[in-house]
Amino acid sequence: MRITNIEIIQVNVPYLERVGEFLRLAWRRETMPSVNTCIYKVHTDEGLVGLGEGTANLGDQVKTYLGRDPFDFIWDDSVGGALQMACHDLIGKALSIPVYKLFGPKQRGEVLTMYWSHCFPPEIMAREAKLALESGFTFHKTKARPFHDPVEQIAAMVEVVPSDYRIAVDANGTFEQASNAIQVAKEFTKYPNVWAMESPIPQGDIDGYLLLKRDVDYPIAIHSNQPPPLEAVKAGMCDYFVLEFEWASTLVKQAAIAEAAGVQLWVENGLYSGISAMFQTHQAAAIKNAYLCISLIFLMENDLIIEPFAVKNGHVEVPEKPGLGVELDEDAVDNYRD
Repeated sequence: MRITNIEIIQVNVPYLERVGEFLRLAWRRETMPSVNTCIYKVHTDEGLVGLGEGTANLGDQVKTYLGRDPFDFIWDDSVGGALQMACHDLIGKALSIPVYKLFGPKQRGEVLTMYWSHCFPPEIMAREAKLALESGFTFHKTKARPFHDPVEQIAAMVEVVPSDYRIAVDANGTFEQASNAIQVAKEFTKYPNVWAMESPIPQGDIDGYLLLKRDVDYPIAIHSNQPPPLEAVKAGMCDYFVLEFEWASTLVKQAAIAEAAGVQLWVENGLYSGISAMFQTHQAAAIKNAYLCISLIFLMENDLIIEPFAVKNGHVEVPEKPGLGVELDEDAVDNYRD
């Protein structure tokens, strides 16, 4: 099987109206935010088409991949996530197997998937939590920033969800010092729904994280890029790694390091369409220490696939169809073509 053509379609998909203005304010944008991303359709001489998604448009560089075997690229992170994703889809279709089997034996048939909200006003956080619950979610990741009180946000959310609805608070380092994060964590203890804290202080502060591990009752998650995973696990500074935009080869390597240290993973490789969201679902299905996935596609106006990406009882079912198991919604792609 050889690649004969790589079709790249630039799309611009708005966020849902109910969150668009609040995202604009949270991101300090002057104009309404939307998502510019690329849908990749990789064609082969056997008539198969592989789907991928990525923010980078390879342009004339695609010529270097024509005539090549898609299998050459499924572990080559240098080609970019979109092409790598599409090649996984192609190999799965060619072998009549789901993509997760390219990563290893199935560890789980359903993948826990967490809803995502930025730092919205408390009443909007409550509305989003209620909508997430009604949409089938049981875990919710929120952003903490200085312009809203995170304790007030949590207080508003817990008023509209049951006690077993779990909330993880991601400060992206904005609590700044361990003492600040410890104080916020103590206030969170009033609300049993709070389950974990992500990157509460800058991740280079290893000593600060060791204080948090000692004095905070919540599991701590950090992104796997700083410090390097091996250094982080040696220091014992976290309970979870967040793998964000780490493609096939890097993800498997970092997962192995984490597994050896007893650290579980939050997989956040999904971009903005059902294509990449399903790719990360396949990854999490086969990686032994993957605990959950995080996705933003539920905030988009359209996920660009025929059968909507669905959550039931907090989980997404892993497809058994060949490849990624999704079909591109061509009408939607044409509608959002940029």
